[in-house]
Amino acid sequence: MVIYDGSLTPPAGSQSRTAWGKRASPGEEIKERFRAIMQEPLSQAARIAEADIVVGIPFYNEADTIPTVLEMVEKGLEEFYAGQKCLIVMAGAPAGGEALRVINSLPSRIGRIAFLLGDECLSGKGWSMRAIFEVARSLGADLAIVEADLGSRHRDGEIGGLAPDWIRLLLEPIKSKEMDLVISRFRRHYFESPISTLLLYPLLTTIYGCSIHDLIGGQWGISHRLLRTYLQDARYPWSDEIGEHGIDSWLATMAITSGARICQAKLGIKIHHPLAAKAELVLRQKVKALFDRIVADQQWWGEREPALPLLQPLATFGAEKAHQPDAVEIDPYITCCWLMPSIRNLPGMTC
Repeated sequence: MVIYDGSLTPPAGSQSRTAWGKRASPGEEIKERFRAIMQEPLSQAARIAEADIVVGIPFYNEADTIPTVLEMVEKGLEEFYAGQKCLIVMAGAPAGGEALRVINSLPSRIGRIAFLLGDECLSGKGWSMRAIFEVARSLGADLAIVEADLGSRHRDGEIGGLAPDWIRLLLEPIKSKEMDLVISRFRRHYFESPISTLLLYPLLTTIYGCSIHDLIGGQWGISHRLLRTYLQDARYPWSDEIGEHGIDSWLATMAITSGARICQAKLGIKIHHPLAAKAELVLRQKVKALFDRIVADQQWWGEREPALPLLQPLATFGAEKAHQPDAVEIDPYITCCWLMPSIRNLPGMTC
């Protein structure tokens, strides 16, 4: 197990320069900082040489839930992939010091690399996921992404929420059916995620012809083939939104336009601990990232032949589970007052 705090402290007032001595653009400077931080994790991965499976856990500072998440991930790998070479990679935001200490204190039955992206310019879910992508690609491994704030509960002899079989459901379509992207689909109360139901799903279905029901589910299965596409395609710069919560919109649209084979996995209910204060920020970043991609992909979807029938359901893996989602109390007036300003503030919106 390798623990690395990812510290990168340039001299005060200094600005990065390229190898030719020219002052780097802001985007290039961020890339240079990212490459510098990734040297140590990639060096550790190089000593491992190769792996069949990587499970990535991007984290902020979820010190209270990470032990449960790690335990479930390890159980899943031991139960379903005992004969394969597996690794857990955990990449955290600069604020994740407490969570990293908790990770360091936990016993490890599966190989583990854990580190922080110790630069405020790289503080975001998307950057943590990109760091995990880099490690998984260097090992030639298929990847499952599991969030760090998940919980579980036991009822009637069945685990609700995060369970060991999530690992199988996210990876087996890749291993046995040659899928490239597995998207989580949760059993939700209709009003639990209105942004996904009423905006993201219709846009993806209508414009991209891909019926992704739960874009914000947060758990992913990604083949080693698609990882190379994500990290090598220069058409998609890592903007602020992609580096943070807009990463989900980017992953889906890029897979669609790259011709990847996409399916969904039924994972049951999702038990997690979202921060209410971040809700508007998350909404704006996900929606803006999707709108940006729609504009950037205009030639692709403008030339796309409409599918008949119009709605093509995704291949689905996994069975319905008995656990029911929690009830959701909603005040339509409060929801509209919160939602509409967020939409109006998006560039180009005049509603």
